Amino acid sequence: ISTDDVIEPDPTWENPLRIYSNFSNQGRINTVPTDCDLVIIMGGTNDTGVTNQSSNTGDCNFDSETGTFKENTIMGAVCETIRKMQIRCPNAVIVFATPLSGLGSYSDNKNYAQSFKINEMAKVIKDACFYMSIPVIDVFGTCGINISNSAKYLKEDKVHPTYGNENNGYNGASMISRAMIGGLMSILPMFKGGQGFKEFVE
Repeated sequence: ISTDDVIEPDPTWENPLRIYSNFSNQGRINTVPTDCDLVIIMGGTNDTGVTNQSSNTGDCNFDSETGTFKENTIMGAVCETIRKMQIRCPNAVIVFATPLSGLGSYSDNKNYAQSFKINEMAKVIKDACFYMSIPVIDVFGTCGINISNSAKYLKEDKVHPTYGNENNGYNGASMISRAMIGGLMSILPMFKGGQGFKEFVE
């Protein structure tokens, strides 16, 4: 994916917006409404457009002088995305989701765009979210799609899920939805001044 800040409509999408960029590109961040209560960020398959990335989980590359995270590693890029999104949507709960497994058509389950294995990408995302105290939904580890059944639940590209009546309704989209909804059920929204919490839990 190019790191150029390009935003253009895509008429084939239901909500047409296409951004050629990486996780933490400000143009992408700026598309999110500032009054959101919840922001879900899912990526890792195509979102590897950061130079000199590594799966090094021990270095988030925080620059104390600038107060930002350097984007030369996956972990740094994820942390910087979270930092920017918290500034953009200060009252929102930011939630990350790990990418899908099942890339069986690529050697050793590797991301086709880089040399990272998808399980390594998922681990880095989880580590970054733990460091940033951000909830993460582990779609990779909970949706049930893997290299042995990906032909049943993913399309030929081994990235996009099947949907609709494919496989009698037991499709990849429903498996991903189950994992996402299950993860979101454990995440409480923010309440202004604590108001509403008592009513919510009751």
